[in-house]
Amino acid sequence: MRGRYLNVALEDIHLHPLDPESKEITEANKDSTNEAEPVEKVQLSAEKWFERGFVAGLNDDMDESIECFTEAIRLNPSYEAYFNRGIIQRENGDLDGAIQDYDVAIRINPVQSQIYNNRGNARRDRGDLQGAMSDYDKAISLNPSAARVFINRGIVDRINGKLDAALADFTKGISLKPADLDFAEASYNRGVVLQLKGKLNEAVADFQQAINAASYHVMAVSTSQI
Repeated sequence: MRGRYLNVALEDIHLHPLDPESKEITEANKDSTNEAEPVEKVQLSAEKWFERGFVAGLNDDMDESIECFTEAIRLNPSYEAYFNRGIIQRENGDLDGAIQDYDVAIRINPVQSQIYNNRGNARRDRGDLQGAMSDYDKAISLNPSAARVFINRGIVDRINGKLDAALADFTKGISLKPADLDFAEASYNRGVVLQLKGKLNEAVADFQQAINAASYHVMAVSTSQI
């Protein structure tokens, strides 16, 4: 799913374990919507629609995922449903739709750090760097240990030419010991900033650190699939 759920797994996923009935429904939905036809749509609860939307998203069936989350919202307009539909909307290139979903999710649950982080990402993609920075600041105020948010804010700092602020954010993100790919991204971006500041030896050390972290992740994934 190109990192939509799996890259920041613990922060992005808002899903209860599937019960046997749900597993049967979602398994049938993996290849195509038609395979799930024996299950009458009117029989599905908001939770089941949510689960179908999640599985469809994992299988890169964007339209089906959006439709399922929309049905979940119709039955139960929870922040989780809006939040996850926002993830798919952004991945599908609908930045305005994603931001609108995150807006609603925030109105429902204004203290969830990850919603602000994700809305910041969508705003950054749309070129609204000031809005993105505001969202990242809010996300960090709600969860000061969110390494991913410091990395995202550092990227905007660097785009804005604020190299010292970017360096501080990437360093903080690294110190919070994020997952391998986030660690690699933070190290790489800090290396770029150090290179721009003329600190070449430190930049090379960060680039090597990024390579090592990314390589370790690839090895770990390969081993888990044996």
